[in-house]
Amino acid sequence: MQERFNQLWGSRTRLPSEVFYLLPSDWCEQERLYFEHYALKVALGRLFFAPLSQPQSILDVGCGPSCWAYDLCRLFPHASVVGFDINAPSLLHLPSNYHFVQGSLLQPLPFADDSFEYVHQRLMWSSIPARYWRSVLAELVRVTVPGGYIELGEIAAWLENMGPGTAQLSSWLIETEQRCGIDQSLMLDLPGLLDLMGAKTFFQHVFWLPVGKAYGHRGRLMEQSANAFFASFASIAQEHLALSREEYQFAWNLMRGEWAQRCIQLPFVITLAQKPVRGLSVSHLSTPIATDSLRTASRVLPCFP
Repeated sequence: MQERFNQLWGSRTRLPSEVFYLLPSDWCEQERLYFEHYALKVALGRLFFAPLSQPQSILDVGCGPSCWAYDLCRLFPHASVVGFDINAPSLLHLPSNYHFVQGSLLQPLPFADDSFEYVHQRLMWSSIPARYWRSVLAELVRVTVPGGYIELGEIAAWLENMGPGTAQLSSWLIETEQRCGIDQSLMLDLPGLLDLMGAKTFFQHVFWLPVGKAYGHRGRLMEQSANAFFASFASIAQEHLALSREEYQFAWNLMRGEWAQRCIQLPFVITLAQKPVRGLSVSHLSTPIATDSLRTASRVLPCFP
């Protein structure tokens, strides 16, 4: 991890200025996203939360290297799985039922109304400025078929049981987000925003993901994933906050030590909604599950085995 930090400090490849993405965009970032997908799959114990049976059309918005989409292709071989992102995936051997469409989420989606039975979006908090969230959600609802599901998975802005190193890095991250127009607290407001866009929210559930070796294999994976994120964030903090390598690395090393000793938990927020069927009132849809929120829930919510 220290070698990777040395490699990532300094100038990194970025997307063009007209494209919004908080982190760098290069092969190192693609590797981080591969590992992040695997760590989340192990920590959550599943790939999705929507009650899917045999969907025929799936859209993965902000698919990145398409790891999640590839897994869905194997799970539902008869479904057409479409990945949408600003960058094309680099893997050569694509599943036969996978299709990629290039474009920006901050523009109208290039799909017809009512195109997909299941629309999935994950970890896009760093790619969507606060002022765009309503239009983004409106597009997700628009391209979902009536009766189809919209699922959002995001990291909230708080960690439990932070030490001083973790608190310092989190503070730098929040300050950078504010300068870039990002508001992670909106992740807890997604149910209300989806309802405004015409969807029916089933639930919002907070999974407190384990971070650190005290939690075994899942905890070690999440620790490595979080460490890699803050290593990638180093160049962005240097750019926006004029931090020196020494002060950033001191906080980063302190954080790593804290995670080896403390029971850190990372809040991963799942929001699931359904687009109403035309001609039916929302009361005819499945009964929503009560919402769990960081604002009201302080206990550790169960992860799936």
